[in-house]
Amino acid sequence: MAAGSADPEMGNRHAIGDVPLSAVDWEAFRVFLTFSAVHSMESAALALGISAPTVKRRIDQLEASLNAKLFHGQGAGFQLTKYGQFISGILEQANGVLENGGVYGPVWKRPKVSIAVEQGAFDYLVMGFFSKNPEIMNNLNFRVTVPSALEAFQFGDVDISFSPFLAKSEADRSEPVGESVYQFFCSESYNEQWGLPTLENLETHRLIFPKRAQTKHSNASNIAEIEAKCRSSIRVPNYVDGEKLVRSGVGFGLLNTRFETKGMTRLSHFPSFRLKVYLNSSNALRGHEAGRSFYEKLLAYSIEYFSSSEVSS
Repeated sequence: MAAGSADPEMGNRHAIGDVPLSAVDWEAFRVFLTFSAVHSMESAALALGISAPTVKRRIDQLEASLNAKLFHGQGAGFQLTKYGQFISGILEQANGVLENGGVYGPVWKRPKVSIAVEQGAFDYLVMGFFSKNPEIMNNLNFRVTVPSALEAFQFGDVDISFSPFLAKSEADRSEPVGESVYQFFCSESYNEQWGLPTLENLETHRLIFPKRAQTKHSNASNIAEIEAKCRSSIRVPNYVDGEKLVRSGVGFGLLNTRFETKGMTRLSHFPSFRLKVYLNSSNALRGHEAGRSFYEKLLAYSIEYFSSSEVSS
């Protein structure tokens, strides 16, 4: 590939073939490939057995050596650039070269597992599972997708998902693992500035709430009624973004009761809302030993996670 592309996103980059194989930093590519699969510096660090700052430093060094930007954002906002997609494609196809270089070993021969999970479940549940079971990373090649708000509870064509909906295919399996309970809260700073929200004074308050795509449950109409009576409201893409605004005092809104923090006031006069959570798994995942073992461990961990009465601080 020639350098100096006219595409501004590609930039005056250098291709892998521009330097001898002996000079290629395969370890940096290994870090990049892992990060591009899990979309998180922390998750990549866990998988590689290094620190998150080291992951960032190695990727920064790789981008500098290639003179190109490989990705934008993390988590739900993660996206490979055109050149990042090109590099990933080249490396995935070059399995033999990577193995001879002693970098990724047989990683591309491992069974691939796709996980679709809403951002909150990824941050609190999936990350906790991999922290407790890091050895699983040695047996499977994971790709995590954080769907948009519209798709977040309607996953399809993936091996694993956490969802309030049953799996679409009869060949797949849906196991109930627990439920998420949401209740209205406000911060101390919000209370000091605007007073404590009640069902009788909503006209003076601002509601923070996810877009309707994430509220497809039996109590959605009740929330819409509360919103209609408020002075104003802010719609956010998902519950996690809403929690950040509620905790910062921008308005009052729903928080997952498992993660109640100091400085927050529970609004007990408001209704609470429950979302049943299923662990959906594909028949293909359970069709091989490594996938079956991963699924059984994740199922046990998830049930224990939701049954725990412990609330994070």
